[in-house]
Formats: sequence, structure tokens, C-alpha cells
Amino acid sequence: MCVCHCDNTNSFGGLEKQAFALARELNETHEVIMLSSTKRIKNIGWGNLHGIKTLKFWSYTTPQVGGKKLPASIIWAMQLLLWLLINRKKVDVFHCHQIRIHAFVAAFCNKFFNMKTVLKSGVGGKGADINAIGTHKYFGKLGQSFVKNNNSKFISITKTISIDLKEVGILEEDIVVIPNGFDVLKVKSVQPNFINSKAKFIYLGRLDSDKNVLELVNAALSLRENYDFELNIYGRGPLKEILEQIVDDECADNYIKILNYVEDISLVLENNCWFILPSNAEGLSNSMIEAMACGVVPLVTKVSGAIDHIRHGENGYFIDGFSEKGIKVVLALALQSKSDKWLKMSNCCKFEALENFSMSSVGNQYRELYKKLNGKNIK
Repeated sequence: MCVCHCDNTNSFGGLEKQAFALARELNETHEVIMLSSTKRIKNIGWGNLHGIKTLKFWSYTTPQVGGKKLPASIIWAMQLLLWLLINRKKVDVFHCHQIRIHAFVAAFCNKFFNMKTVLKSGVGGKGADINAIGTHKYFGKLGQSFVKNNNSKFISITKTISIDLKEVGILEEDIVVIPNGFDVLKVKSVQPNFINSKAKFIYLGRLDSDKNVLELVNAALSLRENYDFELNIYGRGPLKEILEQIVDDECADNYIKILNYVEDISLVLENNCWFILPSNAEGLSNSMIEAMACGVVPLVTKVSGAIDHIRHGENGYFIDGFSEKGIKVVLALALQSKSDKWLKMSNCCKFEALENFSMSSVGNQYRELYKKLNGKNIK
């Protein structure tokens, strides 16, 4: 079985982290091979990455970013197709971890090799994977139809994404909803006394414009006169230097911190009580579900994944829109929440996460799906 695709040029991304987390879980009962891309010639070939047997193909840049680098995507896809052609009798399930250029490879294998294929859609809304492959960059509607009509099952990580799939004509019986998962053993609960001393907010993610981190910092700066709190921003990206400069100029008492990206977010979550994610679009945020498992209450925009699992005032708060004003309102709402209200929401978050997102549960759902596709247990 192959799990595709991990972009080795962006190994800290949520997509890649989720791909390897799932692969490790499935590797307990299946032979999992990860097919990955790399920009470094010396890394081409077989290796072991994050505990998973990995085959890396060369690509001069990321081969899946919305079709922006189509030559790189074609280079990647042709290598992938050749390997699958040679090994077609050994592969029980070809699992694409995102519906982008390799979805066409999967469709080709499904149609001409009779290979069982699973395409996972991780993004909903305007940037939905299934819509992206219908653009002119990805061969238009004819290409989209080819993928739609030649695939065993589509995986949606949220109910919202299922709607996107149905809107392009994919039948409900061909869609399976399986959320992202997390490692339960890494969960550390937040200590309730944090809410009684000082409100602590945490942002975890890319420092880029689509995440609205500039708006977040400006909203926090405007609230400082009336509230005592901390905002810890972890991540890396093109806006990091700008954010650092703003904080240096405007935040003399250091209540806003721009911190480095952390691989294991469980190490920093337990020191915060509110998780904020004001982004324009998400699938099902890995950081959000792990924060919920720790009892860190989410403040999120009404995007895919959040809509499915957050209930305003019960296990989190929604941000109205994507502006600085909307972020400021929800920060103030959190700051005005009493400790007993926060504790109740925190406990609700933990229950929701452990009930729905444990990686063992997610892995078992995939195992059952593979078994049905093949009519047997996959060895």
C-alpha cells in the first residue's frame, strides 16, 4: 500500500505531518510505503523518514501548490506513474493524501491497472482540492471528470468538504468521512489555574497573509490597555520578520511573543488556555484538534472543519469574518469569560477530541475501508 503524497520540501506542513501520523498508525498492520518529493539530488531513492519506508523522487520545487508550478507537477507525476506501473501487482491500495496532480496518476492506475485508489480531500471551500483540479492549470473540467469517474473512494475529513465533492457530481456512496487524527499519548491537559491568573492565547501555524496573523497582532495590541493577557505566536513563514518588528516597536512589556516553529506542539499547548486560528481557509486543523484534546479552547473562523466540530459558546468561540475587528471582538469575549465558563468549555473540548480524533480510531476506519475495497485483509 502506498500513501501519497508527502512533500519533503515542506515537511513542517500540516498535510505532511498528518500523512506521516496516519502512515505510522497503519504501519502497525499494513506494509506502508510513502512516496515523497525532494529538491535535493542526494536524497533521491529509498530511505526511512519519521519511521516510514519512503521513496523520494526529485522535483525542482513543490509539485502540488495549486498548479502554480505545473512542470514540477508533471515531472513528479511521471516518476510516480512509472513506479506504479512497474509495481502494480504489489500495490493493494494507492492512497493519495491530497487531490492534486497525483490524483490523475491514481485515476490512470484505477482505469488501466484496475488498482484500488483512495483520494483524500483535505481542503474545503473556495480552495477545495476537487475544484483546484478542475481549473485550467490541471487540465480543466475534462481532467476533473477523469479523476471523478476513475477512483474507488473519496475521503472527506469534514462534512463540509463532502458537500464540495457532491457539488461536482461525486455520488454520496463514493464519499467516506474520516477526520484527521492525533496521538492520544502525547496529550497533556491544561491546568485550570491558568484562567484564574492571566489569560494566555496561542497561535500555531504558518506566518502568512492567509492566516491573518497581522490582523491578530494588531487586534491584540488594541486590547492591551483594558486587559491583562499573553499572546504566544509559534510558526515560520514570510511574515515572521514583519511581526517581530511590530512587536519590538509596539510591545514594550513583551506580552506578545513571536516564537519559533515547534515540531511537537504538545510541549507548548499545556501552558495556554485559548487557541486562536483566524485563517481564511482550513481543512481540519491538526493544531486545533490537538489543542482541544489538551483542553485549550479554540477561537476560530467559520471555516471547514471548525464548522463541523465547534459549537459557539459550548466548546469554543467563532470569529465573525476575517478582519482585525472580528478578531478583536472574540479576544475580548474570551478575556471576559469567567473561570467556570472556561473550565466547562475546556472539558467539552477534551471530550470532543478524544471521542472523534484519536489516531487509533482514525486508523481503524481506514483499515475497514481498505478491507472492503479489497474484499480481504491487506497484508
